[in-house]
Amino acid sequence: MKVSDLLNKRSVILELGATSKMEVLEELARAVSFDAESLDPSLLVEALRERERLGSTGIGDGVAIPHGKVQGLDRMVVSFGRSTSGIDFESMD
Repeated sequence: MKVSDLLNKRSVILELGATSKMEVLEELARAVSFDAESLDPSLLVEALRERERLGSTGIGDGVAIPHGKVQGLDRMVVSFGRSTSGIDFESMD
C-alpha cells in the first residue's frame, strides 16, 4: 500500500498556518476530518496530544509523524502538512 492510496487531496496542507506544535496537531486534525466526516477533530487532537505526551513524534531532519488511535474509525486516515519556515516539534535534532 502506498501513502498516496490513503491520502485525500482535501487532507493536504501545502503551507501550514500553525506556528506551534499544538497548533499543527489541530490544523492536521481539521484537515483529516475532510476524509473521515464522522471523525470529531477534537477527539483526534486529544489522541495526538496524548501520543506526544509519551514522546515527540518528530523523527529528525525537519520531519514529524504525529499519529494516534481514535475509537470508532474503521480505517486509517492520513493528513499531510508542510511548513517552509519550520515548527519546533521538540525532536532530538
